[in-house]
Amino acid sequence: MTCGPWKPISLELYLSRITDLSFKTDVNASLKSAEIVAEAAVEGEAAYVRFVVLFNGVVEATETARVVAGYASATFRRDRPRLWYPTGYGEQPLYVLRATLLSDTAALDEIEKRFGMRRAQVIQRTLRGAPGSTFMFEINNIPIFCGGSCWIPAESFLPRITTQKYRDWIQLAVKGNQVMIRAWGGGIYEDEGFYDACDELGVLVWQDFLFACGNYPAHDDFLGLVKREAIANVKSLRHHPSIVIWAGNNEDYQYCEQEQLDYDPADGNPQSWLKTTFPARYIYEKLLKDVMDELSPDTFYHFGSPYGGSPYGGSPYGGSSTTDQHVGDIHQWNIWHGTQSPYQQFDRLCGRFVSEFGMEAFPNPLTIDSFLPKGSKDPERYPQSSTMDFHNKAAGHERRLATYLTENLQYTFKPFEQYIYATQLLQAECLGTAYRLFRRQWKGPGVSWSIVDYYLRPKLGFYAVKRELAPITVGTKRSFRPESTTGNVPLAETDRKAFIEIWASNLTLQDRNVTVEMHIWDIPTGVLDYASLTKQPLPLLSNRSTEITTMSLPAYDSSAERPKDPHQLVAAINLIDSDTGQHVARTINWPEPLKYVRFQQPRELSITILEGAVEISAELPVKGIMLSVAEVEGRERVFWDDNGFDVMPGERLRVGVTGLEIGEEERVEVRYMGSEGECLP
Repeated sequence: MTCGPWKPISLELYLSRITDLSFKTDVNASLKSAEIVAEAAVEGEAAYVRFVVLFNGVVEATETARVVAGYASATFRRDRPRLWYPTGYGEQPLYVLRATLLSDTAALDEIEKRFGMRRAQVIQRTLRGAPGSTFMFEINNIPIFCGGSCWIPAESFLPRITTQKYRDWIQLAVKGNQVMIRAWGGGIYEDEGFYDACDELGVLVWQDFLFACGNYPAHDDFLGLVKREAIANVKSLRHHPSIVIWAGNNEDYQYCEQEQLDYDPADGNPQSWLKTTFPARYIYEKLLKDVMDELSPDTFYHFGSPYGGSPYGGSPYGGSSTTDQHVGDIHQWNIWHGTQSPYQQFDRLCGRFVSEFGMEAFPNPLTIDSFLPKGSKDPERYPQSSTMDFHNKAAGHERRLATYLTENLQYTFKPFEQYIYATQLLQAECLGTAYRLFRRQWKGPGVSWSIVDYYLRPKLGFYAVKRELAPITVGTKRSFRPESTTGNVPLAETDRKAFIEIWASNLTLQDRNVTVEMHIWDIPTGVLDYASLTKQPLPLLSNRSTEITTMSLPAYDSSAERPKDPHQLVAAINLIDSDTGQHVARTINWPEPLKYVRFQQPRELSITILEGAVEISAELPVKGIMLSVAEVEGRERVFWDDNGFDVMPGERLRVGVTGLEIGEEERVEVRYMGSEGECLP
């Protein structure tokens, strides 16, 4: 054996006990009332079970039920229930259901579980004017854009994960404006501390059953074990309001397609599935479905991830296809894996719900130094060393990372920190582009290929995702006409007409009126070539995206004899609240690929530490400013509210920070595009 029991083992002696406490909450469609049906399973001799509903320690309802044939149940009805919402949409009130087993004279056993009341649905509705159907989540009748991350075990040595460590991870997701975590089917059923943190902090959970990337057997003994494991874990987790979907597996249907195993969508006989070359279909479409129908019928069950054939009415699509962009969820790996398409094409590659995609990046240099025997002095401390290769588990990672770096950035291998910066900026650009384009079309994603390392040190990709998941964002896409088929525009074609599409996304539940402010600078010189401000307020309707305009480039300045080269122009778009004058959202549109841009060293890049913030300004447009501080034993780790950001001439950008004191500017190292291995100070 390679493993054994790793959680506490105890021996319990009892005469009578409660073996399970379950309950179902049904929130009325109007959200004005809710019903709670509680049931206790009992072993041994007992007369009654007393059920109590508490909120913040105060009893709100109680009922005593007689034990009949080993079960006791009670029903509670609540008017104006306190509803549980995802982070950013409302509060996360948690009730407690307590069950006490009673004889005629004494209490024999007691158990309690926390729960939240919410109405959760997965909406698969046929679209008008577009093929296929939706795949989106509604919580308490609110459509939720489920930006978030895939979760893999936080430790290789599982007992080292603590309740506080779980909370630190989930808190970091919330700080990054993330709403959903997908518990990947190649991992484990996490400890209660993980799900408790999600309940308390308002993070939705997509939970995979633990089958991944294969074709599992389906003989009787194995099916028996699968059923026992599924029952145990569904019973253990079903009370968590954060869990809104269970999926039967990770990429097993994809494996079926790749290996051309037997799968007939028209075959509705589960017994015949067992005789095919894909017998595991029985597990996902029969066994696990039956378990969910019996034990957690109010939680949506999806046969797998990705899967496009979940049964629903009205759509002409379906079947077993795992790559159908019009139905179900997809794992979009044609960026990095597959066709290795340019990440600028994410808008063509997205599906109704993108539950996996990603781009690799090296972790923080301090994290790398922690696994090198001699730390920063180790001879293996370079990108292509055998040690670095060993610590990257993705097949073909060197070739793929080199391809994307070469297509998009100017980069060097030395110093090592500059190469690390380039990979992190690449990942940030890729993920930021993906979320920006997904959000325009309301395609829900989850992120993979780590954006935070083992020591909870965020990569630049974490901050790029955070920016794109802000409550209100402004998005842009630069294109050329006629359009390039590769995503990259050769310099020989710079005389073609360039355009910037502009839109905004408002994930809040209130409409906003904004004005749009736009500036265009020449990158090498910092000269302002164009400035505009809309005269009329633009309405941003709640919980949706709004198209703003499409404008042509290149821009002219008053003395220009010919158009500016669009590959050397950068545009900044700001949204300003029309009523308050408050800054609402900002984005910077750079020409792509960035490798064509003639970045200059800014002669005046200024960083000032204030109380709880740093202020940055520059005389030239600066791309991808990465701030870092060496960690000092005994001092709080520095945490930035934003990183990998851009600064335009005339701006004084303020970024929140903890762990830095006024006057410590010399501790801050700065890297940016074009710094060529140098850093400040």
